[in-house]
Amino acid sequence: MSEQLATRPSEVPANPFLPAPAPVEPPPPTPERTRSGRRLDGLDLLRALASCLVFYTHVASWYRLKQDPMPVSDVIDRFVIGPLHLNKDLGFLGVALFLLVSGFVMAHVATKERVGEYGLKRVLRIFPALFVAVVLAWVLVNVGLYTIPGGQTSVGVGDLLANMFLLDFFSREFPVLVAVAWTLVPQLGIYAMIGALLVLFRRAPWVAIAIQITACSVILSVTSTLTGLPAGAIRNIGAFGIAVVLGQVIWLVWARKAPLWAGMSLGLACWVVFAWGDGQGRARYDDAFPLTLGLAMLLVILAVLAGRRVPRWRVVTYLSSRSYAVYLVHQTTSFTVLALLWPHLSSALAVPLAIGVTLAVAELLHRAVERPIASLATRVAGRPSG
Repeated sequence: MSEQLATRPSEVPANPFLPAPAPVEPPPPTPERTRSGRRLDGLDLLRALASCLVFYTHVASWYRLKQDPMPVSDVIDRFVIGPLHLNKDLGFLGVALFLLVSGFVMAHVATKERVGEYGLKRVLRIFPALFVAVVLAWVLVNVGLYTIPGGQTSVGVGDLLANMFLLDFFSREFPVLVAVAWTLVPQLGIYAMIGALLVLFRRAPWVAIAIQITACSVILSVTSTLTGLPAGAIRNIGAFGIAVVLGQVIWLVWARKAPLWAGMSLGLACWVVFAWGDGQGRARYDDAFPLTLGLAMLLVILAVLAGRRVPRWRVVTYLSSRSYAVYLVHQTTSFTVLALLWPHLSSALAVPLAIGVTLAVAELLHRAVERPIASLATRVAGRPSG
């Protein structure tokens, strides 16, 4: 994220067009499957869609902040965002899709993996790719091609290490190199809750989900009067993590682990907690978040119910399997390209080039890091996840 778009999670963006960074759940090495054994292609479709939405959100906002909005943005504003009352530049729709799919997948995984296996696979899935993305941003900053929040033109080894382990979101001492990585803090918070409740999740998943809802509400209550960066990062576990729990609720009903009425009750509780967090106004830039989450929830439900009827397209499978890599590098790569080309090329020419560079870098990250690490995790754990 460039200096125009980056903001820490506990701060309210100064620009009204600024979209919130998009959380993303890395897809598991082995895709989730239906009860009949076929993979849920609908979730792949939603991951691919979310990747496109996240990319559009940040690129569209980059051009707005340059006072040179893309023509397509006016069309989307008029015919999509306005009528549906969504966030500016579709800023939270991709976020919500990733969060809900994340919860659905993690609930599925929680019924199949041992505690050690679960923890090892989550760590290996998240951090190695993050390390590479941080190094890429660190190098680009130091050679003068990428600008980070605060405008530093050089960053040290200490900053590099802090970013690798997300410490930059807990201390202002460290500049932020990969701004969207703040969303991994609430992700990891929910993952830790699931890991602690793994045994209970197998026996009574609805109880484990209810405990997570309670934990998110307690986090919001405790941090509601606190200020500062650490409190803001922890607050987001409750404010955004509750959407991951809502994804688990969708899985709960789909997997027939609870009746519909119980799922609706838990879903309503998630909604109340999310609305409470939204009402606190922390890092929220408009009032469309609850409505956008509702739309994303509807899309996830429809994708899950569609089952076998969702076609399997290669481009969807490709984007879905690389969604985490795209997420980690898309701002670093696309903003670097756009900054080099603006104002010499129009957005119609510059954006496709930015897309191409982003996909090329994401492909390298996927092949060189994600695939080998996924194989390593499977070998160490002794079995693939279901």
